[in-house]
Amino acid sequence: MSWRSLFFSSLVASNASAEPSRFVVAIGSNVGDPEDVPLQFAQDDARRFASLFVELGGVASGQSVMLFDQPAPVVEASLRDLSAHIARTVAGGDAAVLYVYVSAHAKAGVLHLAGTHLPIDRLRALTETAAQLEIVVVDSCDSGAGVAMKGGAPGPAFAIDLMPDGPKGQVFISSSGPSEPAQEWLSLRGSLFTHHLLAGLRGDADADGDGQVTLSEGYGY
Repeated sequence: MSWRSLFFSSLVASNASAEPSRFVVAIGSNVGDPEDVPLQFAQDDARRFASLFVELGGVASGQSVMLFDQPAPVVEASLRDLSAHIARTVAGGDAAVLYVYVSAHAKAGVLHLAGTHLPIDRLRALTETAAQLEIVVVDSCDSGAGVAMKGGAPGPAFAIDLMPDGPKGQVFISSSGPSEPAQEWLSLRGSLFTHHLLAGLRGDADADGDGQVTLSEGYGY
């Protein structure tokens, strides 16, 4: 059986008969600021994330972008270029889904990329595209600092419906909260969070055994 998840098969276009074009950007930066101890597995985790979506997620190899130890201006330019490409895709009548993954050092909601800085809220703005859905995963320390509430209050919990039209908008998943560390484990040869995220997407999070992993199953796992 080919395990397929929320990220893979349940994100259908507004026209239920058409599959969306899928794009993935994987950013891995072992090198942060000069005072940061270099990470060992950020690039490997980014490569594994992108490879999973090409293998199982319907992302064509030509629509997969991997950026390793690139400074913030290069990352920003790549995301702007991809946003323009997605806009052309949607203007041509096709729906689109974008997956973005980042593994890097961060502090106080700011990513450290090869000696440069990229605020996580800036990353979120750059990944707001014409796509039907953007799923952004940030595996770094303090990554939750980029999603702090501004003047709002939490509402009641609700079930996420993945029926015909699928979710729309941006889903932001962070490996840590404000002032909380993320971890690399030598025994896993990668990040603890990303290891379990990818294991979940390959089927471990499929609680009801239907061959799909929903958002609620993923969070529960």
